[in-house]
Amino acid sequence: MSQSELNHYSRIYTKYVSFSKT
Repeated sequence: MSQSELNHYSRIYTKYVSFSKT
């Protein structure tokens, strides 16, 4: 997995967690 992919999934994960918390 490339660094850009990792960053992409990381952002999605953060967004998902933020959405779940609210």
